[in-house]
Amino acid sequence: MVERADTMFHVSDSYAREQIAVEGLQPGDCRGFSGAPSGVYLFADRANADYFCALMSEQDQDEYGADEPDRLVWQVDVSGLELLPDPLADGPDDEIQADYPVSPLGSYYVPGPVGPERLTLLDG
Repeated sequence: MVERADTMFHVSDSYAREQIAVEGLQPGDCRGFSGAPSGVYLFADRANADYFCALMSEQDQDEYGADEPDRLVWQVDVSGLELLPDPLADGPDDEIQADYPVSPLGSYYVPGPVGPERLTLLDG
């Protein structure tokens, strides 16, 4: 387990707001990386979460045009949770990198669910 601050940040699409508010964050390969472990991915600070939002917006603009999904940033209380370093944080392999931006440094994942009582919506 990685020892970090008790607060981290998660980025989600706005369409998932109600589900996350009720069910919390569920582990999954929502980032689309092949070979990435299933989990809830988090950033150590707000700046990296915002950076990731900007990268995703740029990629979505190319794919969806004006219909790109809005992003939400959630503050997550990670105290007592198993927290593991993101294995792709130093940069994915060439095949993955061709299709997806490099994950910013300072990202981690929780292999299990994160309950809604640990979440605070910051944007949206």
